[in-house]
Amino acid sequence: MSYDSNLTMIVSSEPHLDEFRLTKVGDPTKYFRAYLTFSKVSGLEIDSTLENDYIAISISGSSWWGGNFHLNTRSNVGLFPDDTDFNGIYRTYFRFQLYPTDHLFDDDYLLLDETMHYNLKYWGSGTWTATSLAVTPFTNYVDVIGLQQSSASMQVGSVEFASDDSNNNRTYKIYITPGELGSTQFAFHRTDGTAPAITYSVRINNGIFNPSSLIRTVTTKDSNNHWYDFFTLSIGGFQTNIVYKAGSYVSKIKVELVSE
Repeated sequence: MSYDSNLTMIVSSEPHLDEFRLTKVGDPTKYFRAYLTFSKVSGLEIDSTLENDYIAISISGSSWWGGNFHLNTRSNVGLFPDDTDFNGIYRTYFRFQLYPTDHLFDDDYLLLDETMHYNLKYWGSGTWTATSLAVTPFTNYVDVIGLQQSSASMQVGSVEFASDDSNNNRTYKIYITPGELGSTQFAFHRTDGTAPAITYSVRINNGIFNPSSLIRTVTTKDSNNHWYDFFTLSIGGFQTNIVYKAGSYVSKIKVELVSE
C-alpha cells in the first residue's frame, strides 16, 4: 500500500439527516443544529457530509496532528421557547474517517475510523432532573441459522443510562421487553410472507438468558455521584430442533426507563 502525503478526513453523523443535529432523546422534533470546527483550517464549519465539508490534511508537517475539533451549536430562534417541555438531554454522534485523498471511501486504505458520542443538557426553564437513555444497535443483520446450529449468542446492541441525579432515595429500573405490540416473547417475525415466529432469548452482559423480559435495577453512579449504567444486550437460545422457513424477518427489543 502506498499513497502521497495528502489525506482527507470525512466527518459523518446520523445518516437520515442532511445536517448535523443534537436531537432531544425521546422527541426528534426538538433539536440544536450543530457544526464542527477544526483548529488547523480557519473558517471551516463542518455541518454535513457534503464534499465541501471534507477536511484536507497534509502530513508534510507534524503540526497537523495537533489540531482540535470543537462542537458548536447554531441559534434556533423560536425553537426553544421558555417551556419546560424543551428541557432534556440532546445527543448525537460524529464518525471520523481518515483516507488518503486519492483513495476516498476505499476501506482498503482506511487509516482511522473513530466515533465520538456527545450529550448536551438543555435547561431553559424550571428545576428538573435530567435523564438520558441511549440505545445503540451493533448490527442490522443476524445469522439466525448460524446461531441456531452453533448454539452461540450474539451481541446486538448496548444501553447507556445517564443522569444528573445523585438522590440516594431514587430508584431507576430499565425494562427489556419484546418491541412488537402485544408480544410476550422475543421473536423474529417474517415480513415477506407468512411463517411461524422465530423465538429467541435475551441477556444483559453475561447474565442469564430470558425469553420474555428482563429488569435491571441501576445500582451504579458515575464519578460525579450521579446515577449511571451501561450494559450490552445479546441474543441466543434459538431452538435447535426446528426447521425455519426461509424469508426476511425482523424483530424489535423495547428498552424502557422507570424511576421510583
